[in-house]
Amino acid sequence: MSDHGTSSDKFRFRYITTFDLEKLMSNMNGKSAPGTDGISLKMLKSHFKHLKDVLVHIINLSLTSGTFPDSLKIARVIPIFKSGDPLVLSNYRPISLLSSIAKLIERWIKHLLYDYLESRNLISENQYGFRRGIGVDEALFHLTKDINSLLDRGQNGILLTLDLAKAFDSIDRDILINMLPDYGFEGKELEWVKSYFSNRRQVVSVLGVDSTDSEIQYGVIQGGTLAALFFLIFVNRIDRLALKGKIYLFADDTAILCEADSWSKLFREANSDMELVFQWLSRHKLSLNIQKTKYLVFSKSPSKKTLNDHGIKIHTCNNSPYSNCDCPSIERASSIRYLGIHIDENLKWEKHILQAALKIRKYSHIFYRLRSCLSIEATILIYKALVQSVIGFGMIAWGGATSGVLNRLAITQKAILKVMARKPRRFPSNDLFQLIPVYSVQQLYLKSALIFFHKHPNYFPYNRTNQYPIRLTSQTIIPAPLTRLWSTGRHIYNSLPYLLRSLPEDMLQPKNFTRSAFKKKIFTFLILKGHLACEELIRFLRSDIFLLKLMKIWDSLLERQTRWLSFLSCMYSKELRLVQGNK
Repeated sequence: MSDHGTSSDKFRFRYITTFDLEKLMSNMNGKSAPGTDGISLKMLKSHFKHLKDVLVHIINLSLTSGTFPDSLKIARVIPIFKSGDPLVLSNYRPISLLSSIAKLIERWIKHLLYDYLESRNLISENQYGFRRGIGVDEALFHLTKDINSLLDRGQNGILLTLDLAKAFDSIDRDILINMLPDYGFEGKELEWVKSYFSNRRQVVSVLGVDSTDSEIQYGVIQGGTLAALFFLIFVNRIDRLALKGKIYLFADDTAILCEADSWSKLFREANSDMELVFQWLSRHKLSLNIQKTKYLVFSKSPSKKTLNDHGIKIHTCNNSPYSNCDCPSIERASSIRYLGIHIDENLKWEKHILQAALKIRKYSHIFYRLRSCLSIEATILIYKALVQSVIGFGMIAWGGATSGVLNRLAITQKAILKVMARKPRRFPSNDLFQLIPVYSVQQLYLKSALIFFHKHPNYFPYNRTNQYPIRLTSQTIIPAPLTRLWSTGRHIYNSLPYLLRSLPEDMLQPKNFTRSAFKKKIFTFLILKGHLACEELIRFLRSDIFLLKLMKIWDSLLERQTRWLSFLSCMYSKELRLVQGNK
């Protein structure tokens, strides 16, 4: 087996059984709308006992013959208005509805293909989109961890975020099919994919009236379950480019992080990486949206404010990257929205937290109306869907912000809870969280951190070198990573050991619990501690980081003192030998 992107094994179909089909359908949403044939998944589920043998035969016949039925290739596209001028077509989002039977065939192929790709490590480890067990939190964790790491080492950094124009709709199917033999496709499996993409047609439906059908020649099949997986295969090899920086992929959301100890070297490497990626996109017939492609500069050096002589361009000419050409420049921004969160160049998270507070504040009037017609239990469910989901999104990345910044979000959260509970503005916060059993902002961060620790204990392989054990029991030593900067010490990767110190001993062994059991443990731990105690806990965590830094400074002073005493001792010995020699 070679590295990701190629396979010496062959991908083979496995015929579906009645048991497989029943399990497959149980995991599918029965409320999805039907395609042009009018057969809904709900209908198939309701009559499964009578249709199961027919459906198994249809799916297996497709696999055996290496063909996808033409009658299942017609999509109904319904335009959904987003915002703006209703007469502008770009203000509509197309929703593609496919045949339910086609979805069953696709779902089975996806099950086989995904297991094949993952078991052989054929998908890039830097790809976080549309994969089991990893997603936005994992991508943001690694990205922010790497940014904090370069800052702590005194390096300068550039984060490039690339915007691909209509990436899913722009895939060249011939290029994709030519890639598949490297992933183990041959014979009827390869012929099936060719048949799957050929003769695709669609009709547009407005107010129940269908247009004439037209052929779709480009892109993965929108609305189908195989679309995302084929897209991952298409972009999989982009991280095999000889980039100076590190690439982060979430489907078509691409970021590149470059670092160097000098500005000239950093911008030279960023320009080089941008040129390599742009050439790769051009070869694969993908377009870069230059207006939405931006970059951030990270540095603890005050010299970053004097970077007017540097820039990043998308070079289509043959000149040097620093020549005075007319190639388009990439905009430098003070903050960038990537994977749903706002990353600022100082990693203070002020903009993201302010945006989150503004978003949930808009829901205040909704809860003002709901409190008179719904029970508090029902209102809490709506609160969790509208408010708590916004607060908790991406918290792995930004939850370590300073208390002053986080307090802006906490104030807005408490204001909404007081509306729900019909309490005055000065109602005590501790009583408020006892009255409405939901997590505070600080509790949500602790919960997110602990669940992430349970899910990915391998993400925290702390090296014992140059670290201090912060808790020693008969079973567990939790080392604490040393950081040079106060801000980098607040990232979950560096601060987690201080949180683990406060846990009961049994919670320090996450593998002993299932995910649901560990969540119950977390709930009990946080609720028993209470809102105020969790705030104090976070303050103590940060004071521990401060004390550890003092220990580091003290060790440094002792080391210098030892070296100085050694130097004086050496000088004294030389003087003594000189005096004895003169005698």
